[in-house]
Amino acid sequence: MRDILICLDGSAISKQAIPYALAIAHAFKAKITLLHVLEYSDNNIKTPVDPFLWALQKQEIEIYLDDIMSNFPANTNIVTSHIVEGKAAEEISHWIKKHPVDLVVLCSHGANGYSQWPLASNSQKLLFGSKVSTLLVPAKEHQQHQQQPLHCKKILVPLDGSVWAESVLPVALSIAKEQQAEILLAHVVPESGLTHIMPLNNDEIALENSIQRHNEKVAANYLEQVRKQLSSLTTLDISSMLIPKHGVCDELLQVVAQDDIDMVIMNAHGRSAREGRYHGNIAMDFLANSKVPVLLVKGITPQDDLLRPGNTDQSELEGRYPQRAY
Repeated sequence: MRDILICLDGSAISKQAIPYALAIAHAFKAKITLLHVLEYSDNNIKTPVDPFLWALQKQEIEIYLDDIMSNFPANTNIVTSHIVEGKAAEEISHWIKKHPVDLVVLCSHGANGYSQWPLASNSQKLLFGSKVSTLLVPAKEHQQHQQQPLHCKKILVPLDGSVWAESVLPVALSIAKEQQAEILLAHVVPESGLTHIMPLNNDEIALENSIQRHNEKVAANYLEQVRKQLSSLTTLDISSMLIPKHGVCDELLQVVAQDDIDMVIMNAHGRSAREGRYHGNIAMDFLANSKVPVLLVKGITPQDDLLRPGNTDQSELEGRYPQRAY
């Protein structure tokens, strides 16, 4: 990640995403761009815009962005700010297509405040319609923004056994090193139910239990192998958790709540990845309901060279994808 785009709508709420963007920027020595869309409302389209009021709004946003930039730490890489005009989601999408953006950072809500919906409309449009990795920070209603360094203690990385899911490990390792955070690897074992119309007989129940035990054994071995691989690359604490239940999203949300997770890093796709889709259903369901920031990594596929380190020296693996040992 070399170019990070922070979307700001002029509100104090949207600034809550800045510390998380800073932490990732420091981990990857990335450039930061602050982007604000001076938005046309539906009324603006139908009636002429007052040039004086429009210029005044633009000046207010310039002051807002300058104030944010002045509070960035001195060791932050290049930071620039830009103001564009139009409809927010459309203009941000256009900016992403025209510039080398690797990560988009935004809050779940902004200037319009909180609602019964988990995501504001513009946030939802950008998440569903963008090919670029996204960091979504759940807005907190009564939290005042302080542009102080972030300190994450524990990062959750969900794994489903696929190379898609594992491709986020180098990203997680780099961020964890920057934050000196523990990495928790989690795998939810799917329920191994048999297709049936009538109640299962004793033999069928025994078969179902046998399949479940097999899946749990294979998953436990898998998690341990990945944990050992990561532990060989870092002195950070790497732990793992096997969840022998069903309902992947619900189980992971429970882990977040019970284990004091500060950030979740996951791929937009998993084992059931489909070509042409920007994300999987589980990823988006989790993202919409998470109470902690989620870094949704997009654009990394099992065909990428990053995932084929077989001929790479061990010393060169640090910060990259670890070799599979299974």
